[in-house]
Formats: sequence, C-alpha cells, structure tokens
Amino acid sequence: MVLELNALLEAAEQKLSDLEQHANEAVWEDLRRTLLHLFNKHIPAELCSEIKLFERIDEVNNLLEEIDMAIVQSNLTVDYETLMACAKAAILRWSGPEGTRATALQQGCTIDTEFTRQWLSEWGLSISNPTRYRENLAVFLSDVARPAILPEPEGSLPKLVEKLVIEMQAANAAKDRQTSLMSKFAFSLRPEALVPYDKRARAGIKSAIGARVIEHDYVDYMEKFNTHILPAAEKALDTHNIPEKLIADWQPIMTKKLFVRRTADKLFMVLGGFDPKNL
Repeated sequence: MVLELNALLEAAEQKLSDLEQHANEAVWEDLRRTLLHLFNKHIPAELCSEIKLFERIDEVNNLLEEIDMAIVQSNLTVDYETLMACAKAAILRWSGPEGTRATALQQGCTIDTEFTRQWLSEWGLSISNPTRYRENLAVFLSDVARPAILPEPEGSLPKLVEKLVIEMQAANAAKDRQTSLMSKFAFSLRPEALVPYDKRARAGIKSAIGARVIEHDYVDYMEKFNTHILPAAEKALDTHNIPEKLIADWQPIMTKKLFVRRTADKLFMVLGGFDPKNL
C-alpha cells in the first residue's frame, strides 16, 4: 500500500506540473498546496496503519480528481456568439425583475403572499410551489430566511442555504426539498456571493469539468462553481474582451464581479442543454 500511495503522489505531481502553464493561477496554487500537504504528512507512510494508508490513498485520489477537473477546465473553449449571448442575457435579466426584486429584498421590502407569488413567477418556480404553501412561505422568507442570510459570512452561506431548505420544508412552507428556491432567494440577497442552483447548470458543470454534483448539495455546487466554472468563464470573457465591449451596458446597473458571475451562470446553463434563446 505504501508503494501504491507513493505512485499516486508521483502521478499527481506530474499532472500538476503539466497543468501549471495552462491552469488558472489561483486554482493551480491551491492544488499545489494540497499536494505539498500530502507529501509532508507528520507521520511517514511506512509507519502508518493500514486504515491510515487507505485514508491517505483516498486523499490523493481526491486530489487527482480535482487536478483532472482543472485540466478539463483549462481546455474548455467557448465560441464567441454563445458567450456574447450569455453576457447580454445576464445584463438583460439584471436590468429587469431579477435585479429590481433583488434590490427591493436587500432594502427590506415587505415579503407578503403577493410579493412571493410574483417572485416565484419571475424565477419560474410557481408550479413547484403551490398556492397552499405561499402564506407560510412568505412568513418564512421574511422572518427566518432574510434575517439569517443578510449578515452571514460569505464562506458559510452555502451551508446556511442547505439548512434553510430543510427548515423551510419543516415549517410547511414548501411541499418538498426546494434547494432551487432557497438558492435563488439567497442569491437575490447576496448576488455577488452566490449563484442560483439550477439543474441545467448542474449538467453544465458535468459537461465542462467532468464532475457530477449530487442533487441538492449546494455546498458542492458552489465550490465547483467558484473553483472551476468561474475561472473558466473569466478566461473566456477576457479572451474575447467582452467586459470591455459591453461596459456601457453593464456598468450602469451592476458591478463587473456580478456581471462576470451572472454570465458564468448563464454559460453553464447553456452547456447543460439550455437554449441560449431562452436565457
């Protein structure tokens, strides 16, 4: 097992070396630190128990999977027309109800059943959230979700979203596990920290980096978005100079950070099979 562990570490080191010239610098540096940590464990592998060796082998295999995702990401190419369509859709959506409702929520607007009905309709969530739940849903969003989301540190927001999903169902404010709804509500309140959870974007992540996101695992979804999807989108946008080309459109209504994140989200919906004409 020690030989197997050493062989895996050598394979990871070689792959990481090959990736250095092509990967996003921050992604590569994070992978490098993980590899150094695995190489420099306090107890030598030769002195480890069989259980500990199994654990270390699992750690290296997980790193190899991350490196493979980074390799796929670094080779991702997006045509100009698709990327421009995603960027324009991001601006258009934010200039309309998506942005105006988000601003209202951030400023403390009243969340009653009518606001909830309109908000659900704008996000395409009406069918999955029947009328009989909406009074309870409005109360939950107003009295529980918003007060929890607004002050939460950015790094722990995805875990909070998962917690609120469970609490929302327990409060009879949703008929089932509504990760999509809560992610979109949390995104509306913290748009530069989160992205909406969407089944097409999940499929796009798998298409782009070969990694599956477990259904309703919003922590993993956000981790893969921030670590792999966002850097790939940033690279594509910069390659085509799209932020500069559209600066007159996005700058009056959103920050560059939000523009890039919304474009990245749209892009991976498209890669997951969503029709660009319906963005």
